[in-house]
Amino acid sequence: MGISVFLAGQPAGTGLDQCTVPTTSSASGSGDLSIPTLEIKGSGIFKAPCEATVEVSPFVEGDNADERQSIILPGPIAGTWDLSLNFQSQFQEVTLDFDADASEIEVALEAFSNIGTNNVTVSGSGTSVNPFVVDFINDLAATSVPLLAGDGSDLLTAATGSVVTIVDGTANERQTITKADGVTANLTITYNAVSSVPLAHNSSLDDVQDALEAMSSIGAGNISVTGPNPDRTAAHNGPWNIDFLGVFAGQNVAKLQVTSGYTVTTDWEGGSGINEQQKISLRAGSGTFRVTVFNADSSQNATTIQLPHNASASLVESNIVSAASFIDAADIIVEDVGTPAEGNTNEFLVTFQGQHASTNMPTMTLDISTMFGPSELITITEEVTGFGINERQLITITDANSGTYTLTLLLKNVTATTNNIQFDANADSVESALGSLSNVDPGDLTVTESNGVYTVIFDKTFGNVALMGANGANLVCNPSHLPIVFPGPYAYDLVPDRPDELTPASVSTGSLSAEANISTQIRLERDLFDPNRKSGSSLLTVRDIALLKKLDVALHTPYRRSNGTLVAASYSQQIATGDSFVLVETSIDDEGTRNRILSHIATHREILPMRITL
Repeated sequence: MGISVFLAGQPAGTGLDQCTVPTTSSASGSGDLSIPTLEIKGSGIFKAPCEATVEVSPFVEGDNADERQSIILPGPIAGTWDLSLNFQSQFQEVTLDFDADASEIEVALEAFSNIGTNNVTVSGSGTSVNPFVVDFINDLAATSVPLLAGDGSDLLTAATGSVVTIVDGTANERQTITKADGVTANLTITYNAVSSVPLAHNSSLDDVQDALEAMSSIGAGNISVTGPNPDRTAAHNGPWNIDFLGVFAGQNVAKLQVTSGYTVTTDWEGGSGINEQQKISLRAGSGTFRVTVFNADSSQNATTIQLPHNASASLVESNIVSAASFIDAADIIVEDVGTPAEGNTNEFLVTFQGQHASTNMPTMTLDISTMFGPSELITITEEVTGFGINERQLITITDANSGTYTLTLLLKNVTATTNNIQFDANADSVESALGSLSNVDPGDLTVTESNGVYTVIFDKTFGNVALMGANGANLVCNPSHLPIVFPGPYAYDLVPDRPDELTPASVSTGSLSAEANISTQIRLERDLFDPNRKSGSSLLTVRDIALLKKLDVALHTPYRRSNGTLVAASYSQQIATGDSFVLVETSIDDEGTRNRILSHIATHREILPMRITL
């Protein structure tokens, strides 16, 4: 028989959401045969129409940070240094000039096979204030990269050297006044029975000197007060160093007297005085230096030969004596200080004695132009540890057995929506749909599927990705349980010249609830016709059947069902055995409607000549 299916519209509040129950009836014999009346008893259940949905939900929130390392060089002035990386089972190394800048280092690192072009940036100047900053990006973004290694053993740094006077040589006497802890009483100083005015316990250096010079037993210009405070006018809590000058020069003077709570000590007596001491400090790792020494009135000077950067104290002493005609071996002692102050490699204490005893000697000078600083480590620090957590989002489709959906993705500051995705598409198809978006490049994401749930895995470099949007308006759901047929028979008009058209069967059933007799769904009518029946000499056409059903062809669009799809047809097309046609009301002719019709026909294959509503 030929099958014709007609969509008559979408009436509200009439009919049932129902479908026929598959049944058959047959007759056999010869001559006139009658088909028994079909009966369908109340054996179904009512279920409200279901709704197909698609939902995207968060699974694992993405997070990341790019690896960042800093490099500090020891202030090189010549030489080369090595930079290396042991990563991904590869060791790569490069030798760089001492003055290589950030761009040169970046190019060198990009040449490493375990880094690659455009996967690293370098900025800064390599100093402690502005280190070279190495950022790993692109292919190495959100990746923990081992610490770079630096070897600066072939770098030359600037040497430093200085000479400072520790004690000025003099024959003049020095006495020092100190104050006991917690003393706040005034200070009175007495010399040769003459006392100063009372002085505050924290008198400045200038205040003490003025008070002493005002004493008749001392007088102006005969005393000098010094101390550790460089500000001579600031409050000072001692000690106060008293040097006797002028009329007291070179003399062993009487000891000063002070009030209780204060103490006077003689640092050295006048006459014998104290010898000049100077300290030579060097910071060196290679090269040579020279020392220049002066006589007391600077009228003569002498310079040593080039001395090695690590010269001993005895070598420095012997070369000063050899160079200076005004200094004999008994006139100078050079001693190794021992452990140098931080930053220095050598320190010597030079004491002038003999013919230069108790003499204020000019400060020696150094020539370090041929000396270089010591080798120092290159400091490389991990500022940020790279890591990456892949964002994972789940796509769940519920109660859909046909239709399509779309996904909307915000990535790289661009929002894009996929083409339609079939409800039962596999993981590769979903991945392909997302991969076709303008804001997605190869490798940005992958899709897997397990038990009907899709997992979209984003590259770790994206960190936290905004949740995708989903539109399932075109998804279709058919209930798994449908109600029984409403009591029949369903009579409809017969065309007078078609007396051999099949007459609808008689159907009876039990009662249904009032709620079941309400429908806003699409009403579908399905009927059987003899495909050999002709109108005149031609087979019936789709238009003939539409007119038979009293349908306005101007308000409907014809389709022919072929291999599970609906193919556009014409009203002039003739109906042959096995044909199935659908007439869709134009006002509701869309993909969702057609998918529902196809799904229903595929699921319920009964072919009774009765009206059906979905």
